[in-house]
Amino acid sequence: MKQETQEEEKGKGVELRDIQLLTLFPVLYKYYDNNPVGTVRVKNFESRTAEDITIEFYMERYMDIPMEMPSFTLKGGEEAVIDLFGLFTQDMMNITEGAKASARIDISYTMGGRKSRINTPLYWN
Repeated sequence: MKQETQEEEKGKGVELRDIQLLTLFPVLYKYYDNNPVGTVRVKNFESRTAEDITIEFYMERYMDIPMEMPSFTLKGGEEAVIDLFGLFTQDMMNITEGAKASARIDISYTMGGRKSRINTPLYWN
């Protein structure tokens, strides 16, 4: 009989995992106000509760300010998949096929009275 082993995921604090960004269509830039541009899995690797977890998505040149997702809490070991939204400007209409864009996802949270913030740069075309 074959024994299956599952490798334990390792990390520290609260981390972003499995970032999935969809193909964006410039002509639909207003559509993304209420429809996700992607998802991210958020995992608390600690035994303590992480509170006031806030995720922000920002795409330079095509957004005026970062789009903040509703804050939430994760107990120790918990994880959640969060939809990412973007409030794009009309400048997105200037994107041409094959153009590359940069973006970032920021996560901030409080654990044990200590605030933490992590910035994750992204690139896609």
